[in-house]
Amino acid sequence: MSFLRKNAVDLSHELIERRVDKTSLVCDLTLGNGHDTLFLAQRAKKVYGFDIQERALKKTWDRLKAAGLEDKAELFLVSHEAILEKIKDPLDFAIMNLGYLPGGDKTLITKPESTLRALEGLSQLLRIGGQGVLVLYRGHPGARKEEEAVKAFFASLDQDHFICQKISFVNQKNQAPEVFVFEKRC
Repeated sequence: MSFLRKNAVDLSHELIERRVDKTSLVCDLTLGNGHDTLFLAQRAKKVYGFDIQERALKKTWDRLKAAGLEDKAELFLVSHEAILEKIKDPLDFAIMNLGYLPGGDKTLITKPESTLRALEGLSQLLRIGGQGVLVLYRGHPGARKEEEAVKAFFASLDQDHFICQKISFVNQKNQAPEVFVFEKRC
């Protein structure tokens, strides 16, 4: 089986399949339309989810309910930067998609300041061996500033405590997303 995937969604779902099982506590830090949350809920013991848009929370909840998985999720209508306030248990896996809600208001975007606070909180909550995936969509105003902040954050993590990798889709059109994968070592 090839490690290569055709897009960021396929890659992130492959990483979820490799790392998440029925004992896993996981987090979707940006609910979007609920696809990742559902994918996580189908595999994990429990999924926590965050979004600032009521529309995202409702779509995600409806998707979970239709699959009969609403009892496996706890969703919060707050920014992902509130991760340490809302979650007390160590996490096995987390995913975060940066940008705007697909099909939603493109002026409502993730911001570097809240994203960095969310990443800092996540780095504390991940258990040893826990993994995070961040998909950075770059085709909107504000994306460049967030990209620089995210890269600087991952570059600043102590290599004795975290492994960080960046995966780019270099031959795709329209500013393909970058995928950051990080794992807590100790």
